[in-house]
Amino acid sequence: MFGPLHLWVHRYEFPDMNDEEDGNWLVATAEVVLSGAGRAEVSGPFITTLELTNFRDDLVRMSVQGHGSVSLGTVEPELNWNLWTASQGHLETQLEVVGHGHRQQFHFQVEQSHLPRLIRQLDVVLDRFPARGMPHSRP
Repeated sequence: MFGPLHLWVHRYEFPDMNDEEDGNWLVATAEVVLSGAGRAEVSGPFITTLELTNFRDDLVRMSVQGHGSVSLGTVEPELNWNLWTASQGHLETQLEVVGHGHRQQFHFQVEQSHLPRLIRQLDVVLDRFPARGMPHSRP
């Protein structure tokens, strides 16, 4: 999905719920494999459609402005993802993955040109798993 991070969204945790609270939890897997820094994986209902929507919208703003920082902080502690613009067209990325009693941190750079692809990938996920129980729709 983005550098050494892969995020797969499998399903809604509660497919029959349509409210804002329980209806937006997603069962997902996040995997980071970074040469020389190790590997980490978490799986389960640790992210919501609302968190992904806000993250996607913040990425769009950063892409339009050409600079800035964004964070995907989840209610559950399994995944925290921070991105910020750096010099020479790079994005600095810091990931924290917490699972199975271990906390691992990863830091890497990717080209800023990867940002539109990440936004498109999030659009695909959010089209498949739209936010529920919300009075407005995603732009």
